[in-house]
Amino acid sequence: MNKKQIIGLIGSAILFMGVFAPVVSLPLIGNQNYFEAGEGRAFIVLIIAVISLIVVIITQKYDAALLFTGIGSLSVILYSLVKFLKGIPEMTSGMESELEGNASMAMQLFQIQWGFAVLILGALLLIASGAIKIDEKIQVRDEPSSDRTKKQDS
Repeated sequence: MNKKQIIGLIGSAILFMGVFAPVVSLPLIGNQNYFEAGEGRAFIVLIIAVISLIVVIITQKYDAALLFTGIGSLSVILYSLVKFLKGIPEMTSGMESELEGNASMAMQLFQIQWGFAVLILGALLLIASGAIKIDEKIQVRDEPSSDRTKKQDS
């Protein structure tokens, strides 16, 4: 197994596990993983992780496939992150009317958790595995310098 395959396997595993890691923390609700907060996008990322794993294990030429799955999963993850960040002001305005001035305190409890970092890391590892070029040329060893001098003397 070469370095590309190892990086691809690790990236697939991290992406798979990241779906179950907490991505947001909400007041009164607590931590939510990507399945709970991702509105179905977690299922897409999970399928991409499994496909990437299968591609790395079964095929030898997987550069384009891993680039495609890595960029695809990264796109879905970043879309979810941006959508959540854009939704925070809407949640704040909705909470202000309900909580009468205490919304700013409640909104401080809305936090992005470490799960997004794990998901992004897994996607980046897939991209790296697909982009790495391994030079598989056979290298000719140089003769030791003492052998060269003997050949030149004769």
